[in-house]
Amino acid sequence: MHEEKKPQKPYMIKMLKGLIENSLSAWIKSNLIGGVVGIFCSVLLSLFVIDPIKYSMHWRYDYHLEPLLSGISFGVPLGLCVGIAQWQKLNQWQIQTKNWILATLSGWCILGISFNYANDNFASQSSRAGWQLFITIALVMLMGGACIGMFQSFAAHKALPKSGLWIVCNMLGVLALFEITSGVMKILFAVKSYILIFLYTHELYAIVDARGLLISGFLLISALLTATVTLFMPTGIVLLKYCVQPEQKDGRVIKTNGMSS
Repeated sequence: MHEEKKPQKPYMIKMLKGLIENSLSAWIKSNLIGGVVGIFCSVLLSLFVIDPIKYSMHWRYDYHLEPLLSGISFGVPLGLCVGIAQWQKLNQWQIQTKNWILATLSGWCILGISFNYANDNFASQSSRAGWQLFITIALVMLMGGACIGMFQSFAAHKALPKSGLWIVCNMLGVLALFEITSGVMKILFAVKSYILIFLYTHELYAIVDARGLLISGFLLISALLTATVTLFMPTGIVLLKYCVQPEQKDGRVIKTNGMSS
């Protein structure tokens, strides 16, 4: 009698199993650590380097230089820290990623600078409709995500057989990250006055005094959770399916698709 073959599990179930076990969760964890460190470094750079320089020079707002400086102070620390975290994980999987950190840094810098120029341009022209800003920013996010994915695919062209899919994941991931985070911010500030009334009514003055820190922390956690779903997880799945697919065996990581063990 012939033995019946067991039905294979769908691919997404395998990916979820990998998330619970090691591979995908390791990629997400590295990106989260890089993102958190990058955001804190960006804030510190802005507060203790960029702003003091402006004040010492009696800085007047310049529509050409201000978006550039703000974009650099955002893109350089974030791109550098995320790039290092990703490179460390890819290097652990023995994937050749020449200039990966520089590629990631450059992509995030372009994204930050482009966003600031587009936002400042609309802020200076109040006659433009809100939907025009929405479409423009969405295009900027798509372009910035494309730059990140394209630069990274160039840096690891030998290890990323599906570079087009990698670029698309970054484009849609960055766009979704911005739109969802922006939506959360709008909802939060829409209900802010009601929350303050509730806090004052119940005499929770300590929370009122710390509202700036609490709001910043909430937005940071919200952005990181969103980035996990929209950006880190999709790129990790692409890596696992087409590039590395590590499996633990006797304490070693075995690579597939032409990767060395």
